[in-house]
Amino acid sequence: MGMADWPCQLKQIPRDEHSRKAREEGWIGDWASSGPAGLYIHDEGEITIAYQEDLLANPVHLTATMVHELCHYLLRSKVRSHPPTGWADHELHTDVMCSFMGFGIFVCNAVFDFRQWGSQGTTGWSWSRQGYLSESEHAYALALFCELNGCDPRVAAGHLKVNPLNYFGLAVDDLESRREEVLRLAATVPLNDSLPPILSVESEADGNPSFEREPLEQIVFSLADVVALGPEKPWYTPLWNFYFRLAQAQTAATWHAMELAALESLQPDLQTAILAIRFSLRCDGEGLQGAIILDEEVDVTECGAMLERTSRAYDALGDQPRAAFLRSLLPSVQIHFDSLEHAQNEGTLDEFYSPLDQDETWQGLGLLWVKGLHLLKTRKPHTLTHPA
Repeated sequence: MGMADWPCQLKQIPRDEHSRKAREEGWIGDWASSGPAGLYIHDEGEITIAYQEDLLANPVHLTATMVHELCHYLLRSKVRSHPPTGWADHELHTDVMCSFMGFGIFVCNAVFDFRQWGSQGTTGWSWSRQGYLSESEHAYALALFCELNGCDPRVAAGHLKVNPLNYFGLAVDDLESRREEVLRLAATVPLNDSLPPILSVESEADGNPSFEREPLEQIVFSLADVVALGPEKPWYTPLWNFYFRLAQAQTAATWHAMELAALESLQPDLQTAILAIRFSLRCDGEGLQGAIILDEEVDVTECGAMLERTSRAYDALGDQPRAAFLRSLLPSVQIHFDSLEHAQNEGTLDEFYSPLDQDETWQGLGLLWVKGLHLLKTRKPHTLTHPA
């Protein structure tokens, strides 16, 4: 894997007591295990890979586990682009990466393990499941690896267990019917090795990116970074992380003022992309009303100005339905503040209903703006840098 000189420690996890008794005492019936076979631990700069003691008796499972944890290490350290669904799915990405690092046969054979034994009138059986993808998904990743690397799938097939072998055959046949898609994948150009690693890495806690990376003035964004946005979580990008850090660095008293200062420092195209991403993120986390109504210290004028600015951004990205909808809400901002003040004065906050509570309408408008971000690549084929 090209990681022989990467600093790393190994730690053994003691044998699971439940499985130990099942093996050593000949329990009748079945026992099962689906917990993590290994762990990747990043603590104060030190990397540790922990593995289950039981794996020492199973070289295939041990190899699959080590590869999976080392892929975590790679993804956290070297990757220069973001997966389309965001880092919350990092375990799935890591499983896929195992195949593309050349260990697809191991992970296919390690997904599911069934064993049966019998002695002196007692019988027992056990099963274990390892990893996050299914046998069929791992088999498909292996078939794709063979296709893209010019490997004869018959060689891989000769080393697969019966179940993954069946899935592998189906995957090879399916890829034969997808020649255009395979050719597009094969034509993918790797990002330049001189680019710094991306700002965000996976977080085992909640999938949120961290921001402890390069100094701001050293960051360069290509338009590939801007357009590498997935429709489900389009804010998981180097661009958004950079903007968030930039806003945090401002000296203003409120978060709204910090964001305004950050926006003013960005190029027009970057402002447009950030405004759309910013509003989408706020809607996802706080609803439409929470996205429009800013800090408590902000008045109706400032909220309306930011809403108008955001609507222009969606317009620039070709998402006229969202832009028009946001503009139609501008009068409702004043009504919201007036109604809220009246409810506070009358002591009827429990009955307060904001005219901005139109989340279902917002969510039903599609995501044309994401397509607009992709068009930036062809419309403005140059590198965007922040004038730090």
